[in-house]
Amino acid sequence: MQAFKRASSTALRAVVFACLFILTACQTLVPEPAPVEAPEPVLPVPAKPVVVKPPPAKPAPPPPIAVLFNSDIATYAEVAEALKATLPERLLVIDIDDQNSDALQVQLAENNVQQVVAIGDKALNESRAIAKIDVIYAQAFTADASMRGVPALPPANLQLAYWLDQQPSIRRVGVLGSEAFADALNEIREAGALLGIEVDSQIVANDKQAWFEFRRMLPAIDGFVFLPDANILSPSAIQRMLAHGSKNELAFLTYNALLFKLGAQLHITHNPRNVAEQIARLIDDRALQTLPQTTFRARTRGMEEFVDVNG
Repeated sequence: MQAFKRASSTALRAVVFACLFILTACQTLVPEPAPVEAPEPVLPVPAKPVVVKPPPAKPAPPPPIAVLFNSDIATYAEVAEALKATLPERLLVIDIDDQNSDALQVQLAENNVQQVVAIGDKALNESRAIAKIDVIYAQAFTADASMRGVPALPPANLQLAYWLDQQPSIRRVGVLGSEAFADALNEIREAGALLGIEVDSQIVANDKQAWFEFRRMLPAIDGFVFLPDANILSPSAIQRMLAHGSKNELAFLTYNALLFKLGAQLHITHNPRNVAEQIARLIDDRALQTLPQTTFRARTRGMEEFVDVNG
C-alpha cells in the first residue's frame, strides 16, 4: 500500500513536471511581437521671417498755383471764388491790392510757385515781370496771342446770336474801340457776317473821336456794342452816346452793370464757374493755348436776374 502511494506520488510529480515542461516549451516557441518603431517626430516648419516694409514715401505735394486779383473788383473776385471751389487744395490766393511788386515776388519764390492765374489786367502786368513762370490770364484785355488764358469776353458769335434771338430787328450794329481792342472789333465783324448782321466797326484814339464816329454811324445802325475800352470811353462820352441813342431808339449791348442801369438793353457778363473750369484745364494741360468761354450770363431790359446762355 505504501509502495502504491509512493508510486502514485511519483507519477503525480512526473505529470506536473511534464505540464510545466510543456508550458515552458510553448512560451519559448511563440515568437515575441516585433517591436513597433516610434514614428520620427514631425518638426515644425520654421516660420519665414516677417519682413516689415516701410510704407512708400508720400510724393511731395505739387507747388501751389498763385491766383492774383483785385478783391475790390467784383467780377475778378467772382472768378477767384469760383477757382477756390474748383481747385480747393492747390491755390495760393493773393489780393494784389495788399502787395507791392517786390513783396509779391518774394512771396511767390518762398512758396515755389510755378504757375500764376492772373485775373485782370493789373494782375497780368504784375505776372509779366516774373521770370520763368507759367501765366494763365482771365478777365484781361491786354493779353496777346502768345499768352495762355481765357478771353475776357464770350465769343462774339454767341453774343450776337443771343442778341438777335432777343431782338430780331438788330440787323446793323456799330462798335468802336482803340488799337488794344482791334481783335475784338474783327471778331464782332466776322461774327456779324455769319449771322447776317452788318457791322460798322472803327478804331479810334480817344473819346472825342469816339463821339464823332458814333454820331456818324447813328442814323444807319439798330444797335451799338459798348466795348469795355477805357481808352476811348470817358464817362461824359458814354452819357452822350446813351442819351442820343435813346432818342433814336438805339439798342445797346454792354458788359457793365452801371451802363445797363443807365439804359442799355442787353447786359452780358461771364459765368464765373465756366471761366474757372476753363482755367483748370489750362493749369493741367500746358499744351493748351487759349480756351473760350462756353457759357455766359445775360439779362435784357426788364429782367431782374441773369440767365445762363450755353454756347
